[in-house]
Amino acid sequence: MKKIICTISLLFTIGIAVVSAQCGCSGGCSPKISKTNLSTNQDISAVKVYYVHSTRRCATCMAVEAVSEKAIQKFYGDKVPFKSINREESKNKALLKRYNIKGQGLFILNVNEKVNLTNIAFLNARNNPKKLEEKIKSTIDSIL
Repeated sequence: MKKIICTISLLFTIGIAVVSAQCGCSGGCSPKISKTNLSTNQDISAVKVYYVHSTRRCATCMAVEAVSEKAIQKFYGDKVPFKSINREESKNKALLKRYNIKGQGLFILNVNEKVNLTNIAFLNARNNPKKLEEKIKSTIDSIL
């Protein structure tokens, strides 16, 4: 009986790790926001929102894209562009390199910084989309 419980616990732990890795929630999905100063020589005049994903996506990945795109459209219309980018397509490699994006996630960019909302997005897109919408709005408003 003890062996069975240990085996089930081990499989459960491995399952959680695999799901987290697939959804881009490495590091335990802590709801931290990371900001990175960008040092580019190119003129970027507006805030942009990029959702970077893999070809193969889970329900949470698709929810992050849908909720984010809806929030941008709701609060900003065409003023703030939203773009979904498949990181596995070669045509997107230069853009990802330019902004130093190495994995999937939700990024808000302007000329001075890159704000990574990936963890908050993956924690809230399916179960608390309003919270994600509010976070996107407050982050963009603080940059504008």
